[in-house]
Amino acid sequence: MQLLAMTGASSLPLLGAGGVAGSGAALATVAAVIGALLLLLFRDPRAARAAARGLKPLSSLPTPPGAYPLLGHAPQLLHQRMHLTLTDWARQLGGVYRLRLADKRVVVVTDPKIALPLLSSGPEALPKAVRLRRG
Repeated sequence: MQLLAMTGASSLPLLGAGGVAGSGAALATVAAVIGALLLLLFRDPRAARAAARGLKPLSSLPTPPGAYPLLGHAPQLLHQRMHLTLTDWARQLGGVYRLRLADKRVVVVTDPKIALPLLSSGPEALPKAVRLRRG
């Protein structure tokens, strides 16, 4: 027994003895449509604005290994030679990397070409820095 869907002058088989006709292709199409809808529904608007300006998301920056679940990288930095650890990570990961100190995300900039404009433009250029400074 086969059920048919009527579409205009032609009829397309929907169900056959083995299930949905062309079930592999149909299932892939349905999965692609659902995936696209979920991406549209749960996209990050900040990431879209950054991408429109040609910027990469912060999540694309490299991160040092060995972060602890609640403490992040803090235990690796709680010693008198913290500067050497940060320098080693800069050699391994490059001039800009991110790390986590407890629940705070931190971006470390060691490349002078990137740090100079950040430092010379003042705190107004970094809105979060202004908010942190004011309390």
